[in-house]
Amino acid sequence: MMKRVLLMIMLAAAGAFAAGSPPEAGSSGGSASAIFYHLPTLLCTAGDTLPAPLPIRRPRGDLWLAKDKADHLVVSAFLVGLGYYAARKEFHLSEPGSTNLGAGFSLSLGLLKEVRDQGRRGGFFSLKDLAADLAGIGLGYLLCSAGAL
Repeated sequence: MMKRVLLMIMLAAAGAFAAGSPPEAGSSGGSASAIFYHLPTLLCTAGDTLPAPLPIRRPRGDLWLAKDKADHLVVSAFLVGLGYYAARKEFHLSEPGSTNLGAGFSLSLGLLKEVRDQGRRGGFFSLKDLAADLAGIGLGYLLCSAGAL
């Protein structure tokens, strides 16, 4: 139950982080920022429809310095850049908004992958993988911010 609550809080934070600020009262609500602003609320209210959490399995081979962690770091940094590019060039958002959207996009996909791993037979939710994802998000955020200077 605790992991489920933590996941909902992290998804809400990722959506709020990606949205930046609430949409204006007079806006149509169809913009990308309006969609990402309301997404955490929808995800949190849909929490009762999620299946019961699976028992926690402690992996034996989940090492901190493994190829898998490098993959998580590189893919997360790439996803930040991809989200940044899409937000900046396709949706014409501001520099900080685009960078935040890229970071939220990468975090959401990283969490989704870990939840999917937990549901697979023999799989597990790895906090070490999530830490590598966060390091990659930080790297991607730093590269996108440095490129904007």
